[in-house]
Amino acid sequence: MPHQYPTHKHTNVMKSSAHSKFSRAGSRLMLFALLAVGNLPAEAQLERTFKARSPDYPMMSGFSSVFSAHKNGDFQGTLNGVLFLQKNGSDKISEFTFCNEKASLHVEADPDSIYDVSRKHRLFKRSDIQLRYTTYADASCFEVIVGTDTVSISTIDGCCCTVINELESTYSADEGTERLYLYVPTDMGLWKRRVRISSYAVKAGSMLCFDISRRK
Repeated sequence: MPHQYPTHKHTNVMKSSAHSKFSRAGSRLMLFALLAVGNLPAEAQLERTFKARSPDYPMMSGFSSVFSAHKNGDFQGTLNGVLFLQKNGSDKISEFTFCNEKASLHVEADPDSIYDVSRKHRLFKRSDIQLRYTTYADASCFEVIVGTDTVSISTIDGCCCTVINELESTYSADEGTERLYLYVPTDMGLWKRRVRISSYAVKAGSMLCFDISRRK
């Protein structure tokens, strides 16, 4: 099991219990409330945002980020959302919530510009968990560090032309800010480095919003 830190932002619930179902539903409603407080889309709009099917909402599909052409740079922002994480062999689900917490975007130049001019790393670090979401060309990587474990899922490989099927991403931008919404519609396995066995799962219903300033 991941190391249990004494923080109210990280709680454990039983996978199969009614409390687990209630907790996830409550966290979902709490997230929508947090996003609304932060002047983000309300619940109905947010649902459409994750599905990217609403013609009346200015969304960009795929990796259509306003940072796509950037070759380097560091940008600051915040993270909102909730992440449900379960270690293989455990009946407990760890719940991590994020409310306007400091996050960043690090744009790392690709000197060879083979498939893209740079890698875009969206980063978050807290005492109990670290997150990294990287995009490059048409591929991406989602990494979690919890306790002493570093686990990830990645399609950044030889051709960088495939996406992570279990992870939906949608972008929204205005003059000053870009928001990246990540939604996990079905359980997503995470692997330890150099070990081809899934050791954790991000549970369905997890959702994150990276809100990054377009100004350095």
